[in-house]
Amino acid sequence: MQDKLRSIPFRCSGIQRLTSPQSHSDGKTMNREQRRAAAKAAKNGDNKEMIQKVALFGKLADECLVCDRPFDKKDKEMVMSWSVVVRENEEKVNLYCPDCWAGAVELLNEIKNDLLGDE
Repeated sequence: MQDKLRSIPFRCSGIQRLTSPQSHSDGKTMNREQRRAAAKAAKNGDNKEMIQKVALFGKLADECLVCDRPFDKKDKEMVMSWSVVVRENEEKVNLYCPDCWAGAVELLNEIKNDLLGDE
């Protein structure tokens, strides 16, 4: 029986592509190695960005920048209602309570209206 199995020739009639090749925005197609390299580069870029954001989160203050009202990072309601302004170039994180944030927005709207009203 083994002799019969060995004598049967095995031929592949061809391999069909089951998925369409991915293409770049410039219309060129990517092979598997290029797709894997692109995915790895994107993943590494995401990790670097995440590391930077976590580092900036560590600079988050414990009180409002304007009124010094205490901020509890573990209080979900506070986390959802307070405003955080991140200045990445300066690596500065500013924290504002809802009252101070509303006052700042109101002041900016008044200034905007005064400037647009004068023109």
